[in-house]
Amino acid sequence: MKSLKILLSLIFFAIGVMMLLADSIEIDQYAQQYDRPFWMYRAIGIAKVLGAIGLFFGEKIHIRLPLVFLVILSLLTVDALVLHLLFQEYWLSLPPAILLLFLRILYIGHRR
Repeated sequence: MKSLKILLSLIFFAIGVMMLLADSIEIDQYAQQYDRPFWMYRAIGIAKVLGAIGLFFGEKIHIRLPLVFLVILSLLTVDALVLHLLFQEYWLSLPPAILLLFLRILYIGHRR
């Protein structure tokens, strides 16, 4: 479970950093394509970076804190999955579905 936690933390951290470093043209395309506010792209990026850090280091603060970050990252992943399904981007919905499965496995393992 430790390696899965590290892997998921790295994946979400990388995705969040990419979202934070995206140029305004890319963000504007996202906002127009998915009919979302411009600021939401950066907010999701911040949430993913903080979620990844909390998932990785949260146990050092409190034993149950990683569970909170697992739920937050799961909600963000469900949002991405539903968004791609609503826009009929089925191939783009596969990565969030796989990430959600791994988050669920980590959640079950952490609760034991």
